[in-house]
Amino acid sequence: MVSISKDTDEFTHSPTSIKVLRSTYLQRHARTWMAALLLSADSVSLLAAGLAGVGLRMLLYELVNPPFYWSLAPLIALFLGVYALQRLYPAVGLSPVEELRRLTLTTSAVFLFITAVTFWVRTAEYYSRLVYAFAWLFALGFVPIGRWIIRIIAVNLGLWGEP
Repeated sequence: MVSISKDTDEFTHSPTSIKVLRSTYLQRHARTWMAALLLSADSVSLLAAGLAGVGLRMLLYELVNPPFYWSLAPLIALFLGVYALQRLYPAVGLSPVEELRRLTLTTSAVFLFITAVTFWVRTAEYYSRLVYAFAWLFALGFVPIGRWIIRIIAVNLGLWGEP
């Protein structure tokens, strides 16, 4: 319960009223929370895929300038934008098979687009094609796994689902 003191303009909250306010707020904005969680998971997963691609390339062959690949990190926003266009946020109402299909096709299309642009602007000699290939393969696995992990965590914290 929320009570207001007449002598002062202070609110006092009981633990029960705070839980009710919190759960009401979360319920009202459930899709926004779910989309934000998926955006975060996708960002981390794509960054991890890029780092794993560079790391694997370094293990197999000597890579001249690994920090050079940090300049590609802003391209994560391109992936997130295309995922949003494919209605992958908050992905409510999609079967797991349809979500995986959309993620696979979209991730592959964006990697193909980035590869084509690097060849078109003639910067392909600066970037390793193996890094692109490894990052693409890692992203195909990391993004769905990242979404699965964030859903498990969010369900356990009571942050996932609609009323």
